[in-house]
Amino acid sequence: MTMRARFTLLALAAVLGLGGCVADPAPYDRYYPLTIGDAGRRYGQPLLAGTVEVTNLAAAGLTGDQAILYADGGGPALQQYSYHYWLEPPTVQVRDAVVTALRQSGAAERVITPETRSDARYRITGRLLELRHHRAGADSAVTVGVDLAVVRARDRTTLHVGTYSAREAVGSTDVGAAVEAAQKALTRITGRFLDDLAEAVRAQRRE
Repeated sequence: MTMRARFTLLALAAVLGLGGCVADPAPYDRYYPLTIGDAGRRYGQPLLAGTVEVTNLAAAGLTGDQAILYADGGGPALQQYSYHYWLEPPTVQVRDAVVTALRQSGAAERVITPETRSDARYRITGRLLELRHHRAGADSAVTVGVDLAVVRARDRTTLHVGTYSAREAVGSTDVGAAVEAAQKALTRITGRFLDDLAEAVRAQRRE
């Protein structure tokens, strides 16, 4: 074998060897919106007259982080997905979901967030308690928990306060399916909040 042929074979072997060592593409980050559907409530006239401000929610522990939380096998230990994130901090997205529900239903005359920097007659405050994907095969589910309170700004009188939780089956460990389940659970929560708010307003008017 000539020197040139030997060199060609060595070069080819080196190329083939390098090709076998090529790593898989690195995973890329995915971002998911936490939005709601239509809760199905409609009010002929606003439950709350004037401007209502939905404040930024607080959060319990890691629940406020953008990394999506999960627990394996029904155990209590929580972990964060490495490449799956909420589009914005979940406290912001849950706040915006409450804003959407109030506007869709006509429950409030005008709805703002703190960024508007306007005076408000009522304020809705809250705390995100739970937002996680429970991975347990066919029994996988998502749980969402929120505290919400409606306060009259002038004298800080509480009109309504409630704790809301919802569990939505996923049926798999797929993150995309878990996000859809979280959206459904949050839609149910906003619907129940509107129902309770309507009852609180009716009770106040009867006094």
